[in-house]
Amino acid sequence: MLILVWGTRPEALKLGAVAAALKARNVPFVSLSTGQHTDLLAGTPAETDLADSQSLGIRTTGEVLRWPLSAQPVIEAALRDHRATLVVVQGDTMSAVVGARAAARLGIPLAHVEAGIRSGCLDDPWPEEAFRREITTLATWHYAPTLCAYDHLIAEGVSAEAILLTGNPIVSAIARYADVVPVKVADLTILFTMHRREWRLGGIKSVLEGFHDAACQYPEVEIVWPVHPGVAKDLPMGWVSGLPLNARLVAPMAYRPTLRLLARSLGVATDSGGLQEEAACLGVPCAVLRRVTDRPESVEAGVARVYAPTGEGVLGAIRDLRERVIPRQPSDVFGTVAAATRIAVHLGGVGAESVAMSTTLPDSA
Repeated sequence: MLILVWGTRPEALKLGAVAAALKARNVPFVSLSTGQHTDLLAGTPAETDLADSQSLGIRTTGEVLRWPLSAQPVIEAALRDHRATLVVVQGDTMSAVVGARAAARLGIPLAHVEAGIRSGCLDDPWPEEAFRREITTLATWHYAPTLCAYDHLIAEGVSAEAILLTGNPIVSAIARYADVVPVKVADLTILFTMHRREWRLGGIKSVLEGFHDAACQYPEVEIVWPVHPGVAKDLPMGWVSGLPLNARLVAPMAYRPTLRLLARSLGVATDSGGLQEEAACLGVPCAVLRRVTDRPESVEAGVARVYAPTGEGVLGAIRDLRERVIPRQPSDVFGTVAAATRIAVHLGGVGAESVAMSTTLPDSA
């Protein structure tokens, strides 16, 4: 049986599109949700294309080192119960790496969606960069979203025969789950998001000061920050109450409203790789608040720029978005809507081969 293992909002979006493509081709599969995210899944494919997922209930509050140890036996047991013959994981989350480890321990072939993305720095993003590289060593099939990712895999010794250049299924997800199109004339709004561990551990005060100062400097611009639950608890009440009226902190938004806001904004300032991809697809200027980016494609295409995750970086990002320094033009650097279909077609073929060659899984490994 083909098994999709996922647990977070980004995985739900990208694997949701793949699940829809599998269903359209009558490819049987089982979807396993680890339970890593709960509230953040509202308004995502978790409620539609992945609604029939079996939840393993392994909720986490961010224990990056401990959670995988407790999650792996649960995932292994589920793979045995469903007599898995091919496991699919996406990206670089804790759910993805534990799903990959479980498949490897049981000797089950593994397919990795969004393989080959690299920042080149093990500390940024942490631990995701290490997780990506580990999954590559465990995977049988590697679905590279871009030529850059493909080249990374080749440079690391992965056989070309094991790599399929698919495009990024986020493009398929936008088409399926969000009724948005590129907008030529934007509102005086900037979408802002930051959630990465790197800046929370070392530079949150500076970023908050930069956010406050940028809002004061550009009172005509509404700056909207959907605050990640992990970040909300770190925001000082005095800072929140002292923000000007044009700085709006809101709860996490469902996917469709998020994309609607993104599409009509002057730009987005973010440390999210997913938003960087979505911005490029919708032609929204993107200020990447990272020391290094693992999505250089949109930067090289000129529709995104990198800014330091500091107060000065935030000020520079908001200034350049307000002044329309970054071009407003859609880009296909992350592929086309056919990405999810390409993945599903390949999974259907190799999945059938895996079933034909499979033997009874051992009770323990």
